[in-house]
Amino acid sequence: MKKIDGRLVAKERKQNMLSRIKILMDRGIEPKGLIIEIGDDEASKIYLRQKEKQAQSLGILVERLWLPSSVSQKDLSDIIQKANEDDGIHGIIVQFPIPKHLDEAVVSQMIDPKKDIDGFHPEVLGRSVKRDDSMLACTPRAVLDLLDYYHISLEGKNVVVIGQSEIVGRPMAIAALNRSATITICHRLTKNIKYYTENADVIIAAAGSPGLVNASMVKDNAVLIDVGITRLANGKISGDITDEAKEKASYATPVPGGVGPMTVSVLMEHIIFSAENSSSLNS
Repeated sequence: MKKIDGRLVAKERKQNMLSRIKILMDRGIEPKGLIIEIGDDEASKIYLRQKEKQAQSLGILVERLWLPSSVSQKDLSDIIQKANEDDGIHGIIVQFPIPKHLDEAVVSQMIDPKKDIDGFHPEVLGRSVKRDDSMLACTPRAVLDLLDYYHISLEGKNVVVIGQSEIVGRPMAIAALNRSATITICHRLTKNIKYYTENADVIIAAAGSPGLVNASMVKDNAVLIDVGITRLANGKISGDITDEAKEKASYATPVPGGVGPMTVSVLMEHIIFSAENSSSLNS
């Protein structure tokens, strides 16, 4: 099995991003992202620190706005709208999960699609159906970029996506279809997932269910992309695919160190892309 090393790929992409940022800075444009954090979710704080650390290493400004969990939908909407209208902000993130009284779908739609660097806006998903994946959700984009780096084609392959979330599973399936793969989506109501996975050329697991895919469910030399990441009771980190299954693969992503680092890298690239668009560098 050959490891698909997300840390390595993210590191190699960094120089290109630094060069693009220099061009922007020379034109007086400083890429900036706004992160809106609501409440005190500990897991979210870990992800936010990773994003801030990566941004700082690139010279991207990050403004972190904390709001109490009691914030109203209207107050949040007003804050997002103000950021939408601020030309100095190129990317907006609302860190999920958010309190239950706030509607995630509505919140996602509040953000200007041009500044939606997470890629959660319905317009972004709609564009991907039309084969425009320029601001595809970060995790599916990260998966595609990793496959490209390792010269793994999806054309004509049987690809199983496990998970149907609007931020990973669904956009991932559409993106793979755009690359001429034959797609199967499995989810929590799918009976006998093994029936679908045992003949898959590529399995992309994004269920958040530790060890869901074991060796008996995978054919030899399959490509295994493990998006799931869960901290177990013993403190260890686990993906959705077992190590035994990955030993049978031709290529596989580790957890951690696979898709995760690339997802953060893509997020940074989206901020740069948005800043370039705002200055007509991509026109």
